[in-house]
Amino acid sequence: MYTKENLEPLDVEKHVIENQNMYFGSLGATAPSICSQIVEGALILGSNNVSILNNGDWSFIVSDFDWLNANGESNLNSQNAFSGMFPFPEAGINSCRSEYFAYVFSSALVIANEHDVKMIKGDSSDLEEFTQLRSTISSFKRILGFKFISVI
Repeated sequence: MYTKENLEPLDVEKHVIENQNMYFGSLGATAPSICSQIVEGALILGSNNVSILNNGDWSFIVSDFDWLNANGESNLNSQNAFSGMFPFPEAGINSCRSEYFAYVFSSALVIANEHDVKMIKGDSSDLEEFTQLRSTISSFKRILGFKFISVI
């Protein structure tokens, strides 16, 4: 019989890394799989025009709608989206938002809207690189950019 002492908190990041097949299939996490999951979520939440762009090491999700701050059921927003796994009831039972995967499998992660840029992960050279690449992207309401790293 199990007792309270048998329970241990789950290290979510370690769980995602060690069980990539649960979230990405047999190939594990890739930049395209992470991007496509985030794009699907953005569309569900109200984006009409959302794209995946690649430039060097960077992958970008660019949208006409700020899906990170949409009035969703999980209270996720641009301030907490990368802090853990969040439910995604709009996508169905047992669904989760995918932005956290971009955090776990990246060396740099930056988000921007029309007015602000926020570095989530990385260093000043990553932010400078993101800012230069962002200037080549025309109209948008939200951009999420990350540099994918394979974690095994």
